[in-house]
Amino acid sequence: MRRGLIRGCLSVPAALTLLVLALSGTPAETATITVTANAQDILNGSNGSCSLREAITNINDGTGTYNDCTATGTYGTNDEIILPAGTYTNNIAGADEDNNATGDLDILSPVTITGAGADVTFIDGGGIDRVLHISGVTVTISGVTIQNGNVTGAGGGIYNYNGTLTVTSSTISSNSASQNGGGIATIGRVPLTVTSSTILNNSAGVHGGGIYSIFSSSVTVTNSTISGNSAIGNAASTGGGIRNSTSSSLTVINSTITDNTAPPSSGGGINSGGPGASASLRNTIVASSSGGGQTGGDCSGTITDNGNNLDSDGTCNWTQSTSISNANPILGPLQYNGGPTWTHALITGSPAIDAGDPATCANSPVSGVDQRGVPRPQGPVCDIGAFEAIPPHIPVPTMTDWGMVIFLFLAGAGAVYMIRKGPYQTD
Repeated sequence: MRRGLIRGCLSVPAALTLLVLALSGTPAETATITVTANAQDILNGSNGSCSLREAITNINDGTGTYNDCTATGTYGTNDEIILPAGTYTNNIAGADEDNNATGDLDILSPVTITGAGADVTFIDGGGIDRVLHISGVTVTISGVTIQNGNVTGAGGGIYNYNGTLTVTSSTISSNSASQNGGGIATIGRVPLTVTSSTILNNSAGVHGGGIYSIFSSSVTVTNSTISGNSAIGNAASTGGGIRNSTSSSLTVINSTITDNTAPPSSGGGINSGGPGASASLRNTIVASSSGGGQTGGDCSGTITDNGNNLDSDGTCNWTQSTSISNANPILGPLQYNGGPTWTHALITGSPAIDAGDPATCANSPVSGVDQRGVPRPQGPVCDIGAFEAIPPHIPVPTMTDWGMVIFLFLAGAGAVYMIRKGPYQTD
């Protein structure tokens, strides 16, 4: 009887294997679609070219709706779209459509969009609508530039509604919204994370030229540059760089927020206010927040100073002794200084150099690098802002160098001796 029972049961190793599988759950399935370089914005499953819109539709549907966008793997919750170097311009007109058929690109399922680099991969709104519309899903964007979105409403570059959005090593540039969030508008009880990215030259008609956040959106900006954005549509506009609004939490670490514009006393750099709004800064520059006749000031509203910050006009009301108020950070122009995205370099003599908090620079999310990937610190202490200045290199003389110095010294001494002795004198 016992022998028969044993034969009818699983072996111990097999039973353990089944137990492990039951406890670990089913592995997440993943599909990967590679878009055709520079593919036109069309929906046609038989032309042999995979457009970005077609790839997103296939991810949304979880199947090969468009046959020319062939996926490797199985559609699931960790799908990825690979964008080769090129420009992908939205040109199917028709705003206010939310199934990815016209206007903006509607993302309805979790996806990672990976470009070949922000300097060579461009998702272009074509001026017909915003660029991307995310609805309640997890999206990661890296290595791309999102540009030229134009929307009547919120979120000129990206409109993130109840989605978990991560933007890494990317650029959000030259987008506009008639209302809030020229670059990014994020709404809902989910996080927005911006890392090693540049948000520049976006505009909002009301609030948040660069970023607008409301209703428990958690926004974390690390090692990033927010520059040249504006919110000047009317006298009530606020937050040229960032507007952090009702029930939203903003954290900014080792970032540079400069040259943004808003109406007087409304936070050209950052505005944080409204019931339940909170904002904290550490190792961050907020500076030069005026332009076009506007004097919004660097900061407006309630901002927590976590130390080692710098502003240029005193409006951020720092409370920590390690923070620097009313000082010129001495920044270079926004330009390519190495790395995946543009930055403002710290020029020699900047008070931000060697003035950061070492623990903040070393630990996550900064993790010992600047926006470009340059190791921190380069001097005795890391710098404030997104850029880590590299000290001028002073070469240490080698033995060969010292030998040359000694030779030149002796040769010079010999020449002096001969001159003093005269050409016809002998010892």
